[in-house]
Amino acid sequence: MEKLEKFDRLSIAILTEEIDKALEEIRIKYGLEELVVDLVKSNNITMTAKLTGRVSGVHAKNFEHNMALLFADYNGLPADLLNQEFISNGKGFTVIRIEPRNPRYPILARGLLDNLVYKFSVIQVKEALERKKRV
Repeated sequence: MEKLEKFDRLSIAILTEEIDKALEEIRIKYGLEELVVDLVKSNNITMTAKLTGRVSGVHAKNFEHNMALLFADYNGLPADLLNQEFISNGKGFTVIRIEPRNPRYPILARGLLDNLVYKFSVIQVKEALERKKRV
């Protein structure tokens, strides 16, 4: 791809893919569990992205697991909420993280097709998981 004249869906997809490759090298170098670009937003001339990283190790996994258990219990969600797959608006997602400090959209899920991270409310995920049970 040559010089970008504007940020459109295609250029953002290409940039995100290249950034992900570069971040993967950094993630491996520093032994991180996760290092990804989340929530890319743009208009024609500017682009904003959130970089999310997570350390690896037993303490980090235990903390995240315990937080997810408490969150799920409090909100009437399944205890194994992390890594649950669900469908919303015809697209598949996998729950990757809980961010209880975001009361409106505390559940983060990665799209199965586009690999982007999306925010969901408790009710959205609860309803999607209920639909999944009935099928």
